[in-house]
Amino acid sequence: MPIILYSATTTRGTVVTLYDDGYITLNGGKSKTLAPYTVELSSRHREVCIQQGIDPETCASLGASIIIERDIAEQIVSVYAAHRDTIDPRKVIDGYAELSDAIDRNHEIRRKFDRDMDSESRSSFASLSGTIDTNELKAKYPRAAAYIKAENMSYKTNDAAATAGSRAMKRIIKGEDHETVISEMDAEWLSYCDEAMKFN
Repeated sequence: MPIILYSATTTRGTVVTLYDDGYITLNGGKSKTLAPYTVELSSRHREVCIQQGIDPETCASLGASIIIERDIAEQIVSVYAAHRDTIDPRKVIDGYAELSDAIDRNHEIRRKFDRDMDSESRSSFASLSGTIDTNELKAKYPRAAAYIKAENMSYKTNDAAATAGSRAMKRIIKGEDHETVISEMDAEWLSYCDEAMKFN
C-alpha cells in the first residue's frame, strides 16, 4: 500500500497528497502522475488561474493538470526527489551500477557481433572482444545481482511474474536479506506455474 510522503492544504482548501509511488491526489480523488519537476505555467494555465481568481505568479503546475501554489509544488518536487534517492539502486546497492553497466555493455557487444556475423562484408571482423566477466561481478556484488534478477523478473509480460519481481525489488531496496527475497520470489513463481499447469 502506498505511503504518504507529504500532504498540504492549499489556500483554496484543496488537500494535496504525495505518495511514495510517485502519485498525487487532490482531495483524495483520482491519482495523478507526478511530473519530475515543477513546470512553469503555460499561457492556458495562466488564463485558468486568472479565471479562478488565483494569482498566476504564485502558482506552478505539476504535470498537465495539477495547478497549485508554487511553494507547495516545489516542496512536493523536493520531497519526491529525496525519496527517489533512497530507492535508486545505483545509489543504495553496492555494485549495482558497475554490474548493470557491464551487462548492458555485454549485450551491446553481442548485438554488434550478431549483426557483423549476418553481414557478408563484416563477418570476418566479428568479435566479442571487450566482454566483461559478469559472473565475477555477481560473486563480488551478490545483493546487486539479486536485485537485477528481480528487476529482470519485473519486466516479464506475465503479470504474476512481473508482480513477484517488483515486490522482490522493493524488499531488497528496503534492506531485506537478498537471498531470502530471491528464494521466495522464485518459489512464488514456481507455485504459480504449478497451479497454471493444473488447468492445461
